[in-house]
Amino acid sequence: MPNMGKIGVLHLIDSLQAGGAERVAVNLVNNLPRNQFKPHLCVTRQSGPLESQLAADVNLLILNRRNRWDLSALFHLVAYIRNNKIQILHAHSSSLFIAKLASALTKCKLVWHDHWGGGNTRSNEPYFRLFTRGVNAIFTVTHSLAIWAQKKLGVPQSRIIVLPNFVISNAITTNNKIELQGTPKYRIICVANIRTQKDQLGLLNAFRLVVNQQPKAHLLLVGAPVDENYTHLVMNEIEKLNLQDHVSWLGGRDDVPQLLASC
Repeated sequence: MPNMGKIGVLHLIDSLQAGGAERVAVNLVNNLPRNQFKPHLCVTRQSGPLESQLAADVNLLILNRRNRWDLSALFHLVAYIRNNKIQILHAHSSSLFIAKLASALTKCKLVWHDHWGGGNTRSNEPYFRLFTRGVNAIFTVTHSLAIWAQKKLGVPQSRIIVLPNFVISNAITTNNKIELQGTPKYRIICVANIRTQKDQLGLLNAFRLVVNQQPKAHLLLVGAPVDENYTHLVMNEIEKLNLQDHVSWLGGRDDVPQLLASC
């Protein structure tokens, strides 16, 4: 159907598993001003638990892309863009590659959202340099990524915008609070999957200093064990620092707003 004068925006993300980039994509598409934009979300590979958090009026496309050379997924995406009169593609993380090809075939404007959490060195840097050529804008979640995009990818500074990850405040409800470990008003929560880039080891060492001064302090770790070896190191560090009574790992959760409201 036609967009009735509204700008069609299609966000692209590889999955809707519970991760930082995925949550940001959902938050952004849910909160696009409806008087100006028509919201669409494309999941290039498979869906996940965050699908249930999409606003009812978000148009969802799931490509079930099998591999990076899946041409049928690309053609399906191009057809969707044309049929829905999409004007802007907002690609998150590695969905950049299929979005770049689709934008070349449809003449859509392309925005790339770089959520990289592994430092500024990437083995596939030449591919990023090629696929970011001519992008209309790049959002980066850190200042160091903005510098990397400018120096390594050759993107003009005027096209780079630093947008740190955020929480939608109106989604944090005080209703249906959850009973959690620790004393109210003394809880600290960290929402991040357990992997090296999130540096839970550094957090634990800092928290040991907090507990030394405030014995009531309690740390809640919310996140899936993405890196099994690193998760093992984190659990060992809790014991090493004698924090067993002060740290609780809640695993991956899909009720983060309620958790935040309880802390």
